[in-house]
Amino acid sequence: MDNSRLSGGGHILHLDLTWVHVLYTQAAYGSGKDLAPPESQSLLLALIRQHWGVGSRALADIFVPSADAEDRRRFAAQQRDAADPEQAAAMLELSWQIDAKRDGSKVDVSTLVLHRQEDRAVPVDHGQWLARSIPGARLQLLPGDAHAPWFGPLDIAVQANSFLLG
Repeated sequence: MDNSRLSGGGHILHLDLTWVHVLYTQAAYGSGKDLAPPESQSLLLALIRQHWGVGSRALADIFVPSADAEDRRRFAAQQRDAADPEQAAAMLELSWQIDAKRDGSKVDVSTLVLHRQEDRAVPVDHGQWLARSIPGARLQLLPGDAHAPWFGPLDIAVQANSFLLG
């Protein structure tokens, strides 16, 4: 795949040097119903749109569940600073539409897929599937439950550097 992402993007950390990919998986291997039932999706979207303060705290509980109260508060505040309620809901809806099924086999460069073992937002089987779908990809499971790559142990940076430097 020449300097492009998997359909729908879906990963926060994406280093593409044409000859190597490092993917921090957030991509789903199916429709949004694989990540949450439609009723739960509708309720969360309504909460975000109607009360972004409470909605952003709900997202913090999903994306950084083991973070302490201050880190969850900061995460929620960052979410509110980065997007208004409608933008946040639209981005979440888009994330539930990601489907990397059709593109994984097209990747033709060395690929490292990073995924947290206890991620509640995108379960580990999604990262395992993504790694299996990309020819020759290597999967590195990381400790922790934070969906956001900048939370939790810095193993992500260590693993990416190790892979990139050989």
